[in-house]
Amino acid sequence: MKKIPPFILALMLLAGCTTAPKVDITAEAEAVRNLENQMTVAYQNRDIEKLLSYGTSDILHLSPGVPPETGIEDYRGRIGSQLADTACLWETYSTKIGLIEVSSSGDMAYVWGTDLLQNRTPDGIVDDPAKWVDIWKKINGEWKIVLNIWNR
Repeated sequence: MKKIPPFILALMLLAGCTTAPKVDITAEAEAVRNLENQMTVAYQNRDIEKLLSYGTSDILHLSPGVPPETGIEDYRGRIGSQLADTACLWETYSTKIGLIEVSSSGDMAYVWGTDLLQNRTPDGIVDDPAKWVDIWKKINGEWKIVLNIWNR
């Protein structure tokens, strides 16, 4: 039997120690899916503090017809005014996720989907469908939204 020189053996062991841990992409995607579902419930309950907890302090929000909103306080203002609008029947709010994609490193993800909100109008209740994208980043072990985009 051939002997392996000690320094070669040490190099082989060291190489094994530098391998990054394998990321369970399926589990990470499921974690993001659960957060998206929790956000839907928070909208239905008009729970602004819960909704704000999903974003980073420097979250960027892009919505139609208004300038980009940057930071949690701009985000608070937008969500607060939306939730205060009594024409919006938030209890009817629903979402459908089209795709969740998690990076191979397990620290970034994007989600796109559609949603439906009903609004009270002088002509009765009308459906208000939209589509959206959330970009998530894992920060200190927690998934947070860094970018939210939606349009009709």
